[in-house]
Amino acid sequence: MLTEQLVTNPQNGLRSYQGGILDVIVSPEQTKGELAIFKMTTASGSEPPRHVHTREDETFHVIEGTVRFQIGEEIIVAGPGQTVFAPRNIPHKFNIQSKRASMLTILTPGDFINYFLDWSHPIDEEPATIQAPQGPPPAELLAQWVELLNNRYAVYFV
Repeated sequence: MLTEQLVTNPQNGLRSYQGGILDVIVSPEQTKGELAIFKMTTASGSEPPRHVHTREDETFHVIEGTVRFQIGEEIIVAGPGQTVFAPRNIPHKFNIQSKRASMLTILTPGDFINYFLDWSHPIDEEPATIQAPQGPPPAELLAQWVELLNNRYAVYFV
């Protein structure tokens, strides 16, 4: 159980992830693994396929843009200020309906943030434009990505 208070300060922890911007707000190391919070700004067309997490819940808080979520069979269209919960073991996906979107994502527990850290790289500042990747990744890279998701994080495409 956490008994210490956690106050975070802005850090220059910006990272580039598949053409978008990742900013870790709270790391699992700061919460004894209980949660992670990150901000992701991405372009329409860069969303993941429908998938299921077996170890963590995800909560999405939309800051900018419009996002269409499918949680199980339920469809939710969320805009700035709205929050959507995706429980573990329920397939989900989201599609950005605007040109780009920015969301806070809360992972409980927080280990899955390491997937994003493994597949991103540091950047000094936010780029002027954000673009979705052009076309699918090479087959070899895609195979590594799926293997990592399945074996290390127990996340599966459905």
